[in-house]
Amino acid sequence: MEGPLWIDAHAPALDEIRQEEARERLERAVDEPMNLVVQGPPGVGKTAAT
Repeated sequence: MEGPLWIDAHAPALDEIRQEEARERLERAVDEPMNLVVQGPPGVGKTAAT
């Protein structure tokens, strides 16, 4: 597939969001690291580098 995905090419920028509270929450979510819990049986690649 060539070129950016549709969701990447047309994603709104944070400054385009008019609702101040929504914009502030999204800004905090983008700035904070994401925690991810990976669960599964041994050998399925839970510790594989991404």
